[in-house]
Amino acid sequence: MTNISRFRYIFILLAAVFATVLFADENPATTLEPFPDARFDKICERMSQGNVDLLWVGDSIVNGFVNGPGAKIFHDRYDQRNSMSMAIGGMRTGHVLWEFDNAPVDRINPKMAVVMIGTNNVGHGKSTPAQTAEGIVAIVDRLRDLYPEIKILLLEVFPRDPNPGDDLRRQVEEINSLIRPVYGKGKVKNVKLYSINDLFLTEEGVLTREMMKDYLHPTELGYDIWGKAVEPLIIEGLGEKPMEAVGEQGGDDWMARFNEKNDLLAANKRDYQILMLGDSITHYWEKSAFDEQESLTPLWKRYYEDYGAINLGIAGDQTQNLVWRIEHYDFSKVHPRLAILMIGVNNIPTGHPFEATAYATRYIVKTIQEKCPGIKVIVLKCLPYLYMGRIEYQMMVDDYNALLPYYFRDIEDVELIDIGDMYRGGDGLVNTDFFPDRVHPNRDGYLLWGERLKSKVSEKLK
Repeated sequence: MTNISRFRYIFILLAAVFATVLFADENPATTLEPFPDARFDKICERMSQGNVDLLWVGDSIVNGFVNGPGAKIFHDRYDQRNSMSMAIGGMRTGHVLWEFDNAPVDRINPKMAVVMIGTNNVGHGKSTPAQTAEGIVAIVDRLRDLYPEIKILLLEVFPRDPNPGDDLRRQVEEINSLIRPVYGKGKVKNVKLYSINDLFLTEEGVLTREMMKDYLHPTELGYDIWGKAVEPLIIEGLGEKPMEAVGEQGGDDWMARFNEKNDLLAANKRDYQILMLGDSITHYWEKSAFDEQESLTPLWKRYYEDYGAINLGIAGDQTQNLVWRIEHYDFSKVHPRLAILMIGVNNIPTGHPFEATAYATRYIVKTIQEKCPGIKVIVLKCLPYLYMGRIEYQMMVDDYNALLPYYFRDIEDVELIDIGDMYRGGDGLVNTDFFPDRVHPNRDGYLLWGERLKSKVSEKLK
């Protein structure tokens, strides 16, 4: 070996040792990884056009929502909301960080980003769960640096592998457990960490092929669940108002009842403990639809009035009317511990979109909680409903009720309860023994309601 060759060899060896020492602690999940191909070029082209309100960040799981099994769901939901995706199949956190440094990110100013990334870091064996969690934090930090006012919906990494004890399932759960202390319970402004993972699993925690055919990528059903589960959060992140508040439903009588109840709230002579909120079904605890008030009043007193309840139901109300009332009631003197809410059935025959009605109900709950700190809320699903004898209305109510759980799963101190099973006959439709007009309960119907919720009410008031 010549002196020059020997020198070169020693130089290369020393350089290698130096690099090993220098980069020994470098995290591959926070190290920029180039991803230059035609798919990235298309992302840059779309971004250059601007006009992006909703930005999607992720890997093949997000890309499958845009271009795969979830495409129809995605485009129906988000095309009219100025949405774009930065997701490419195979991406890891380092790829996303590289995207931010190489895409024309200054051409957009999104209101909201949905982030779901990290599974490929462990799936490809490139990072540990702890390193991956750092990569996710780096992505969130980068988004906040680029767009200081952006709202970020950070989804916990989706489950993978069939069983809870499987290796990749455990690693994914470890990632999630590491980002919860960072972003859980609103610890970082404008960042909401949200898990929908339980919606993909059986009660035993098993991931089925029905949800993810390869135990990694959602099927169309999985994407449909994803879309429903994040919809209320996207509405809030984008600042949308799917249903405006509307007052004075029904004219002078409506406003007279509103004023009467508002005066009672303002005086609070009873020290109200329970707010009963709704439409005629709530209202008619105090005003029987079937000339039974003499026998119904003792039930109202037994189950609610004696506990300090005030009836804030108004016949004919739809969700937008109750939105208006909740915004205008004077709650400054009351300190209720429980609200019982049932609303929405009157929106059904008027053709309001189910998601707008459900979101308005969510808004009502959140507004009550803001105005009455510490209050617990029971949301009752709509009761069986055969208005004008039309079976399709009952089917619509059932579909609406199935949607409601997605709108309250992230709100604390809210319990969604279905008492409608008590009122169905053998054919699954309204039992006229309890709903003579197939819309409103009679005295026996209210008795079942009172008994069904009695222990629950007592529990919430403790």
